[in-house]
Amino acid sequence: MNIKEQGISADTIFHGEITSEAVRLVYKESASLFSSLIREYLPQGTYEMADLGSHKGGFLKDLTELLPEYKFHTTAVDVNEDDLKVNIADQKIQSDLLPLPIEDKSIDVTLARYVLAWNALEQQKEILKEISRITKRIAIIKHQGANSDNPTELQNASTELFNGVVPLLKRENFFFSTPAQLEEYMRELNIKFKNVQHQNVKGLSDILIEKYKLSEDDVQKVKQILKNSDYVDQTTWVLEF
Repeated sequence: MNIKEQGISADTIFHGEITSEAVRLVYKESASLFSSLIREYLPQGTYEMADLGSHKGGFLKDLTELLPEYKFHTTAVDVNEDDLKVNIADQKIQSDLLPLPIEDKSIDVTLARYVLAWNALEQQKEILKEISRITKRIAIIKHQGANSDNPTELQNASTELFNGVVPLLKRENFFFSTPAQLEEYMRELNIKFKNVQHQNVKGLSDILIEKYKLSEDDVQKVKQILKNSDYVDQTTWVLEF
C-alpha cells in the first residue's frame, strides 16, 4: 500500500483527530479498546508485540502509552519503507502480509487493525492463517466490512467506488468481507475467537473525504455511489492460541 492509497490526511485520521463521528468511532477509540483487552487477557509482564499494517506507528505509540505497566518489544510490519523509517517500533519489517517473515509462535500479541479488507477474500483467510502461525498468546483483529445481513449492497458499491472513478481511491485488491465470512474462516482454521465489539458505523464517505481531501467533484461522486451503503460494519475479535 503506497502513500497515495493511505491518503494525504491518513496520520490525522488514524489518530481520530477529526470532528467526524464516523472517524471517532472507527479510529479514535481503537487504542483504548485494545489496551483494555490486553489487560483482560494478559497479566502484567514482558511481551513480544507485532503490529500488522503499522503505517507510521501512531496507533502502536498510542496503545503502548496506555499500557505503562507492561513492557513490549514491538515489531512493525508495513510495505511502505518511508512510513517504517519514522515508526516507533523496536523492529521494522518491510513486507506484505503474505507471507509474514516472522518465526512460528514468536509473537505474544499480534495486532491487525483494518488490514483484512484491503486484500482479496481468499487472501484474508491466508492472513488469518499467518496470524495463527506466528502468535502464541492472543491476536486482536479490528475489521471494517459489509453487513452480514445484506453484504452485496456495500460490496457492489465499493467495487464501483474503488475501480478508478475517483482516481485517488483506486484500489486493485480489496474486499469488504462480512463478520460471518471471517468467523467461518476462523472455525475452519480451528482458531478460538471471541467477538468483543460489533457496530454499524454510518459515514464511510466522510472518512474517505477527510483522508484524501477530495475535491468537490469527487465528493459528489463518492456520495452518489455510496448513497444506499454509506457505512462500514465494524467488528473486533480476540483470537486465543
